[in-house]
Amino acid sequence: MVKINYAKQYLLFTVPLVFYLIGRKLDHLEDERLSMFRDKSALYKRATPPEVPSW
Repeated sequence: MVKINYAKQYLLFTVPLVFYLIGRKLDHLEDERLSMFRDKSALYKRATPPEVPSW
């Protein structure tokens, strides 16, 4: 039977978990940053009605 050192076993569990949490946080921050630009794209903006002349 192979004995696995507890520190190694601990690292095998925690390192992927830490990277997952960091990636999740970065993804959340990117979603918040992109939500500032929602409905502000010139490509999908509605056409404005022509202005009525004031005279």
